[in-house]
Amino acid sequence: MAIRHGGNRPNKTGENRSRWEHIIRAKALDHIRSLVVLETKPADFLKVLQSGGVSINVYLRRICNFALDMNWLPWPIIPKRQWPPVRYKPKRVITKQESPERPAKSSRQEGHLRVS
Repeated sequence: MAIRHGGNRPNKTGENRSRWEHIIRAKALDHIRSLVVLETKPADFLKVLQSGGVSINVYLRRICNFALDMNWLPWPIIPKRQWPPVRYKPKRVITKQESPERPAKSSRQEGHLRVS
């Protein structure tokens, strides 16, 4: 039986499972989807990393580490220090014009009972 990239992760549930299912369907992974894990080359991973964004980089690392932990790979496809760095976009503050109007807080907070 050949172990292929993109298999189901049965140990994931709820939101984590939906995130994994979403990332596994990403177009960036199409290049390695049909490859046998043991036959995957660093150039294959680098091609995926160039076509994807930050989340592809992060999840591909997780997939690779999972395959190593499960002993599906005898050694890393890309050594740890040679992975391209994760580059996040700069963060910014949402202005008042961009922010939707918030409803006013009620005098009685939910979950607290008033004792008289």
